[in-house]
Amino acid sequence: MLVDDSSTDRTPEICEHYREKDSRVRVLHKKNGGVGSSRNAGLAMATGDYVLFVDDDDFIYPEEAETLYKLLKKNDADVAVGNFQDYVVKDNVYRYWLNNSQYFEKNYSI
Repeated sequence: MLVDDSSTDRTPEICEHYREKDSRVRVLHKKNGGVGSSRNAGLAMATGDYVLFVDDDDFIYPEEAETLYKLLKKNDADVAVGNFQDYVVKDNVYRYWLNNSQYFEKNYSI
């Protein structure tokens, strides 16, 4: 499910390109209502067992969804949360917020 909330760049075109390439891809073009509105609209239309939020300023590696899925299964969890990195345009650099020596997995329960 791809949600385009009135993007002014090539997002609508890119979404349609993916829909044409893969019949499983669903696209919603909606009025801009913010990230929460977009996520809720996407959730309302989602048909799968899992959801991965990737925002317009996010980048994920090809194996990232699989890694989170495996962690869900390994820990019999309902939610998996990954770390992030930040790209600073003016410096043309990525900032990582966690290095391998700080890697951890933690299970939370109610």
